[in-house]
Amino acid sequence: MRILSIETSCDETGVSIVDCDLENEEYKFEALANNLLSQVKLHAEYGGVFPSLAKREHTKAMIPLLIKTLREAKLGENSDHSSRLKEAQKYLDREPEISDRLKEISAFNAETIDAVSVTVGPGLAPALWVGVNSAKALATLWDKPIIPVNHMHGHIFSGLFPQSEPYEAPTLSLLVSGGHTEILKIDEDLSMYTLGSTRDDAIGEAFDKAARLLELGYPGGPEISKLASLHREKFPEYKSELFPRPMKSDESLDVSYSGLKTALLYQLENNKEDRPLDKEQISREFEDAALDVIVAKVERALEDDAYRSLVAGGGVIANKELQRRLQDLSEKFSIPLHIPKPELTTDNALMIAVASYVLFKNKKISAIETEKISAQANLSANEFAL
Repeated sequence: MRILSIETSCDETGVSIVDCDLENEEYKFEALANNLLSQVKLHAEYGGVFPSLAKREHTKAMIPLLIKTLREAKLGENSDHSSRLKEAQKYLDREPEISDRLKEISAFNAETIDAVSVTVGPGLAPALWVGVNSAKALATLWDKPIIPVNHMHGHIFSGLFPQSEPYEAPTLSLLVSGGHTEILKIDEDLSMYTLGSTRDDAIGEAFDKAARLLELGYPGGPEISKLASLHREKFPEYKSELFPRPMKSDESLDVSYSGLKTALLYQLENNKEDRPLDKEQISREFEDAALDVIVAKVERALEDDAYRSLVAGGGVIANKELQRRLQDLSEKFSIPLHIPKPELTTDNALMIAVASYVLFKNKKISAIETEKISAQANLSANEFAL
């Protein structure tokens, strides 16, 4: 099955074309083309993503990225889909910049594409709608089915690329990103149940806020991680104890990170008159405190049930210290740990293609009428896109 996928949930515009197969109970994925355009530098001055700017940039990037992807996948430009052009353009009333150039796409031979998949949520509504409307237009132009995908499911199943047996069920899934911190149980039929989540800030959001206080720039997680790693190399026996571990001992699997950020703020204010700030030490202290909490929750979940695999995804999973700690848990409980390749930890369209295929093959989602596809900004991680 060949899928063209689109991702525009936040500040990354992604388009991919992926050949997907399930052979001898093993998933196989081959990316014929996978392109991503990041807006991180544009949003850096705001210290976070500015929704209207994100929408504008997605709109500017969509047609050039589609053309690049179609050409890299070696789809010929000798076709004529212009008879459906006006019908397709009706979905792009709010994206005239895409509508005006859609004719350039109509020349590509899309005969080998079996379906279009698109992220419908969760995310920023203005950004999501650019991808959703573009997918509707393409599906109409090429007369292809369209498969709606939950963005978080992309992170969950990205660990299957490029080749893997299905996750052994029941599976414990950890989702850690700028907008989400969730622990889920996934059954054999891929039904999902939320076991714990953040009660305020997501872990990635906490890292970004901490980096802003430390004047490290945006996004903050990679900068804090880099400084923390330098401190660990210099002082391997150092014991972190400067910051609290909110809810670490709470019986639930929920977490809370707003108090940790506040503790950092107070520490910085109290430190102003004392001595020069050691950003490496503070970064390590903050990272250790944040990771201590989430790893403790994952360990508690593994103790509570007989899981057969552990899956982690989302931008924060790129954190090497978190990977190391999860690997320790994997060995302790004798279950495999599935983590995506580094290039798939950020938002991307390839993971949307993978998730759409896995969930479609397992009949958890289906291709639905184009008219019924809509952005679902508040979609939960345990919900399937409709």
